[in-house]
Order: sequence, then structure tokens, then C-alpha cells
Amino acid sequence: PDAPADFLGELDALVQSRDEQRPAGSYTTRLFEAGTKRMAQKVGEEGVETAIAALAESDELLLGEAADLIFHLTVLLRSRGLSLQDVKDVLRERHAQAGEGRNACGAGPVCGLPVPACCIGGEASNRSGGLRPAVQCWV
Repeated sequence: PDAPADFLGELDALVQSRDEQRPAGSYTTRLFEAGTKRMAQKVGEEGVETAIAALAESDELLLGEAADLIFHLTVLLRSRGLSLQDVKDVLRERHAQAGEGRNACGAGPVCGLPVPACCIGGEASNRSGGLRPAVQCWV
């Protein structure tokens, strides 16, 4: 179980070193030099390709697309000074919130609704009874 997380940490460290050293001929260097907009575009492309592979391709192709997505997301995060560890920390916090009877959008103690009722079609209720986008409402 620890091997994938260990390798993702190694990948994150390699991407960070590519950002710092910018070795000639490196695809990662080319991404960093192309800028955040291009990296975000690649994450979007890989996300769509991953979704399509999930619906219409083999497991092998799905895994390949998922690997491409994780790689490009790692590069994008590093371009913003963030890391996979930062993502891991967010996931850990969301998991802790779920254990407290809240979901990641703040349901429960924050909006006063039961956790299952908080998220309605991708939106979360706020205290005034209105709806706001629930970007993190997935627990």
C-alpha cells in the first residue's frame, strides 16, 4: 500500500528539481517554460482523456491516461508553488471533517443541515438558505 504514495512523492520531488534546474531537452522543462496557462490546458486535456478512457477504453488505457493526468497535475501544482503533499493534506483534512459529522463543504455544524442533505445537485446550502457552488462537497 505504501509503494504508490512513495513513488508519487519521488515524482513530486523530481518535478520540483526539474523546475529548479530546468535541464535542456526535458519535457517537464518545456512545460514550465510554456507557463501556467499551458499546464492548465494540459491538465484539462488529460482529464477529458481520462474520462473518455473510463467510458470507452480498456483498463490499461485508462491507467495510462490517469498517469498522464497525475503527472501534468503535479507539474501544474509545482508551477504554483504547491505540491502533492499539499493535496494530501487537504484530503486528510476532509477525511477528518467527515469523521466529525461534517462534509468538506462545511455541512453539519456550519450550515446546520444533516450531511446527506447539505449537497444538492453540486451546491451546498448556506445559513441564509441560499445556495452556493459546492466545489469541495464530495465527502
